[in-house]
Amino acid sequence: MKSMIRQPHDNFGKLLIIDDDDVLARRLSVSMQRIGYHVEIANTLNDGIDLACMKRPDYAVIDLRLDEGSGLDIVSQIRKHVPQCKMVMMTAY
Repeated sequence: MKSMIRQPHDNFGKLLIIDDDDVLARRLSVSMQRIGYHVEIANTLNDGIDLACMKRPDYAVIDLRLDEGSGLDIVSQIRKHVPQCKMVMMTAY
């Protein structure tokens, strides 16, 4: 029976993390890179939209409450430019 556990060298795809808490974003990035994601980090709404358009991620983890607005504002923009992207919204609020 083939193991379902992926090895660290496996490629899970491109992940975009959008969070204004840089420490949390970097920790999450390191963890996700270890299991095989290629990670980009954005700390603002505009940077998140720009990176999504340029890098076309497979996945995005988005903070709901960003300093300059709501992470929900990014969802429609990502959906418009990268329709296949799967997104997870998170918050510590």
